Amino acid sequence: MRVLTSLLIACGAVAAPGVDDASHHGEIRAIEQRVLEHRTRIKSGIFTVQWTHKSLSQGVLESQVNRSVRIWVDGDSIRGDFARVYPQDSPRAGETFRETISVHSGVLRHYSDQQFPGGGRLATEILPLNGTHARTYTVPDPRLVGMSPSSFLNLIHASLHQWVGKASFAKDAVLSIEDFAGERAHRVSFTLPEGVTASLWFYDAKLSVACIDVSQFHIRERVESTYDTVDGYGWFPSKAVYRRWESKDLVTEDVTDIKVEQINQPIDPAVFDFPGMGLPEGTVISDRTREGSKDLVLTATGLKEWKDDLPERGLMPSDGRSRVTTLLVFNGVIFLVLALYFIFGRGRPSGGPT
Repeated sequence: MRVLTSLLIACGAVAAPGVDDASHHGEIRAIEQRVLEHRTRIKSGIFTVQWTHKSLSQGVLESQVNRSVRIWVDGDSIRGDFARVYPQDSPRAGETFRETISVHSGVLRHYSDQQFPGGGRLATEILPLNGTHARTYTVPDPRLVGMSPSSFLNLIHASLHQWVGKASFAKDAVLSIEDFAGERAHRVSFTLPEGVTASLWFYDAKLSVACIDVSQFHIRERVESTYDTVDGYGWFPSKAVYRRWESKDLVTEDVTDIKVEQINQPIDPAVFDFPGMGLPEGTVISDRTREGSKDLVLTATGLKEWKDDLPERGLMPSDGRSRVTTLLVFNGVIFLVLALYFIFGRGRPSGGPT
């Protein structure tokens, strides 16, 4: 703690000119409130996100994963179209396939056009949001980029108020005015229980978070954001760089590039449901939101209950319900493994108060 305090003083983290100890908490609260109000103005949007996740050991690159996703958000509804790559041991190695995950009207919908040897596919499902299988399907909300020191995929654990809004309640919060990346910024530094220390830099003119730097014991995490203007809204991140250190060694670097297609313009609700996802007609869908599963089929006129006497068409499994059940089991196993790898990676972020 002594070392951290010395560092804060050396970096100029002292009370801002004209702000006494009794009143600076009010100014911190006002800064945080302006930033939160600006970001919460985003009610809907369409974003294309590309990110590169690097894992390092003693400064040496161990692995690198490149991913992209197109995301629709509208209130509590969110849909992500992930571009996945077939594994190296697949006959289609190097080719891409689409995986779509959507949360809308209180349920989760999942579809993948990945093909397995022999022509099989993962089952298309409707899942309860509180179900075990549903937890393996997640779409990070782009509205949270830059608001938490997290990799892009780990934003599923974040919230707008996770860090922004905490400093004004910290008794030891220190406010200063500094230059960050060539721009004027307010810096707020404070501590939290369990050995957590944090510093946040706010761009006044952009109503945005420039950087969040958090440490706890031997773990340090930091995210720095770059902003561009969006018509009809204002400043929004175009890039965020997240880094994680363990015992002063850089172990993770996550670079996220965001292209904004639109913000706060109308979005057709159909894009969050199967008919608006571009699924092939004849796709069999397992509805697991009730006791036992119910099989549906996508037709030209919408979803209908699938019965054994229906003719085979599109993606209809050749041997009926038993094939659907088999694919459901395989689906759960495969995506549980993928989720554990891509979401948790080398360990979840230190996070902080929620």
